[in-house]
Amino acid sequence: MRRVAAGVGIALAFAMLVYGVHVSFRLRSEAVELAGDQPWCLQVAPRGSGLDDPAGYRPVRGFVDTLGVWMRGRGAYHHAVLVVGDLPQARTWHWSYWKRRFVDGSYGWPQHPVACTPMRDYLHRGAPEPVPERREFWFAGARYSIPRGYRASLVWPSASPGLMFAARAPDFAPAREWCVDRLCNFVSAHPARDGPQVLFDSIEGDGRHTVIERGQRAGLEQLLVEDERGGRWRVLTARDGAGRVTTAIRCFESDRYQCGHSFVRGRWRIRFHHMPADLDRWRQMQDRLAGIVDAFAPEPPS
Repeated sequence: MRRVAAGVGIALAFAMLVYGVHVSFRLRSEAVELAGDQPWCLQVAPRGSGLDDPAGYRPVRGFVDTLGVWMRGRGAYHHAVLVVGDLPQARTWHWSYWKRRFVDGSYGWPQHPVACTPMRDYLHRGAPEPVPERREFWFAGARYSIPRGYRASLVWPSASPGLMFAARAPDFAPAREWCVDRLCNFVSAHPARDGPQVLFDSIEGDGRHTVIERGQRAGLEQLLVEDERGGRWRVLTARDGAGRVTTAIRCFESDRYQCGHSFVRGRWRIRFHHMPADLDRWRQMQDRLAGIVDAFAPEPPS
């Protein structure tokens, strides 16, 4: 009985290997045919938590990356994506196991990340290489280059595509963990379409909050508000010359808990957390964080 089971196991393993090799050759052959004389590249879905960041696609670096079910996708990530043409106007296809070919288009494009670099003769020039210290990819019309220590994760598909990364206020060095103790290390950045008030809806006039006290702090207008259940927190805002909110901060009444902070700077709407003790340094924190995010994507999104 054991010999039969072992024989069946060996046969299945051999069949999977043959199938995997067949898929790899077919996929690579069709990619070359679809690309023609245009630059192209292949990327596959993240796999586990290895050296490649699991938050985004990874470029095909060798034969093994395209073996059969080894390249299966997950969630919004396709099994494999073929990118043809120069970015960010490239055309994409995704691999279908059912149809055994590339299908025109890919989920979330043009938002989704492109981690490979289109080039002619990709299979030979895109040879295996060490995993770089920085994650470099195209996303939502912009080219990003982010140190891996920030553990960047992408927000897509979304009406407001953006990125998240782990950095701890007030200095925003890369954080090993997303949250430590009561301080959350979450930072997000999105191309600015609305002011920071999208994070904190209007406090006055919504019928659910009562302003208890008004004041000023470090150049910010400060309100102490109470909701219908008796909960209290502080809301601090800064405005530009036209009266538009450019910074919005919400803190619990207790100084034991972190504040939520949202601001608009240049082309970015950025959100992060910090402790109430850092409130008086809000300008310095915004300047430092905006500079870091600008360095991630030196070219403006298209």
